[in-house]
Amino acid sequence: MTDADQAAEESLIGIKGWLLLYVIGPGFIGTAWGIKEAIVWGPLLGGGYLYFCGMLLTANVVGLYLIMYVREKITQTYQIWLNIIWAGSYAFFSATLLSWPTGWGTVIGFSIWAAYWIGSKRVRATYCQDAGQIA
Repeated sequence: MTDADQAAEESLIGIKGWLLLYVIGPGFIGTAWGIKEAIVWGPLLGGGYLYFCGMLLTANVVGLYLIMYVREKITQTYQIWLNIIWAGSYAFFSATLLSWPTGWGTVIGFSIWAAYWIGSKRVRATYCQDAGQIA
């Protein structure tokens, strides 16, 4: 690898750009929104809903922890699966409870974020480096 290639790759390391938008949007705002939804709808819909929401919110908090503090390949894999799980749950709710714009638009959004985590150069540079190269 030439010095220019290494410098370009080092400039991609860190939570910036689209990755920062992901951390703020689905990360922090999405988790806060989920907590609000669990508080509002939990008593009305019963224990099953609270259990399901609790699992997804716990998964979100673990995902935020991984993004902020764990700079390894597991973070990328976890985020891909987390977005797929969110998309799948919204697809289920859309097919049973919600209308097209509310549910299926969200499914498409989570699918796009999963594709971002798969193909992003910044994600690869930040989370998928060999531990010996990071020093």
